[in-house]
Amino acid sequence: MDGALFETRWQSRPVPNEPTGQGSWLILADESGVASELVERLGTSVPCVIARRSAEFAAEGPGRYVLDPADPQHLTRLLDEAFAGEPPERVVQLSALDAPPIENADTAEEAARLCCLSTLHLVRALTERTQGPAPRLFVAVRGSQAAGDSTQVTHPQQALAWGFGLAVAQEHPELRTTLVDLPPTDGVDALWTQLRHADDERLVALREAGRLVPRLTRTRPDDGGQGAIGPDGVYLITGGLGGLGRVVAERLVRRGARRLALMGRSAPTTDAMGWIRDLESRGVTVHLARADVADRDSLTAALNAARHALGPITGVVHAAGVLDDATITNLTDERVVRVLAPKVLGTALLTELTPDAQDFILFASAAGLLGSAGQSPYSAANAFLDAWAHHLSRTDRRALSLDWGAWSGWGWCPSPTPVRPRRPDRVWSPSPPRTVVSSSNAC
Repeated sequence: MDGALFETRWQSRPVPNEPTGQGSWLILADESGVASELVERLGTSVPCVIARRSAEFAAEGPGRYVLDPADPQHLTRLLDEAFAGEPPERVVQLSALDAPPIENADTAEEAARLCCLSTLHLVRALTERTQGPAPRLFVAVRGSQAAGDSTQVTHPQQALAWGFGLAVAQEHPELRTTLVDLPPTDGVDALWTQLRHADDERLVALREAGRLVPRLTRTRPDDGGQGAIGPDGVYLITGGLGGLGRVVAERLVRRGARRLALMGRSAPTTDAMGWIRDLESRGVTVHLARADVADRDSLTAALNAARHALGPITGVVHAAGVLDDATITNLTDERVVRVLAPKVLGTALLTELTPDAQDFILFASAAGLLGSAGQSPYSAANAFLDAWAHHLSRTDRRALSLDWGAWSGWGWCPSPTPVRPRRPDRVWSPSPPRTVVSSSNAC
């Protein structure tokens, strides 16, 4: 049904003008200069503690500290020393502004530290302190949201912090977590106003045109601009042996595809082999590719084998993912990194290693758009997928991120309710748009 599809539209809102508080501020500083400009504007109007990034913890003077923002002991010590009497009124988390572009395992790990782990341990340290009112938490990123159009997404890796913050807001409403997306350049004046006079808007994008806030609106599938699906194309499906992968494969076959590369980390089960034989009996050539999408060497070898067997890859549907639900209280660094890997590093590697594929479909989740309590790393990973799709639209590759809602099952007839971000003008999908997005026509 047409009513099953939504998209995000950013609407203009007046500049906030709430009365300023007199409580203290804590700023977790970036290295790009935003924190320094904020401190300069604060002056002596309110007490301010600024913590800059370092491998070791140290107090460098009154209200001046250095620490590792992803080290829980450092953060606890900072609060104990700098806010022994009462907690800060405002906490401004700027660590994500330093996150590097996702290119390899090292940059993916650093982005996870600065965008997710730093906020994880900060929130835990803040909420474990029982005395005094809870501070208001602000998380600032830059160029992670398509507020205006897709060209605004210049730093898709910082969307990890946005998605993580969405889940934090659901788990800890007392923090009144507010996410602020700066424009690709500058924006400090607008950020200062947002922080100083913050209103009840919790998701804000600051742009040259003013302050924008997201709203979900109903939309309809695209009627045109789709790439042709036919027997000459080669379609790679990651997570291809799972429930979602099978649904995509069946839809592609119904649309005329006859060459499929199904990628998974494990060998196919007996049930999966039976399904593959059924596909082959219908004239479909199936290549099984075994690889971890977050492992460059493994993925490279699997893609080369797929090209050798089937030919150049013309379309990619990235449906692989990992779930490992836990609240902020129970999360570990390792669990966060594990959930991020296939959707973050895996997506970046797939993009790099399939340059012949013009069409890129990313299976994301509404958790990346709305947040989901107990799924903060999953929310972060899916927010990244949305930002990555917008970022790819700046190139010649058609990209679409589908933010599916809950699926009723993993069989042949799932009932999704997808939400998707505002899309690039031309997108490709593995099936007629109406059947991809409609819960009533999914099968």
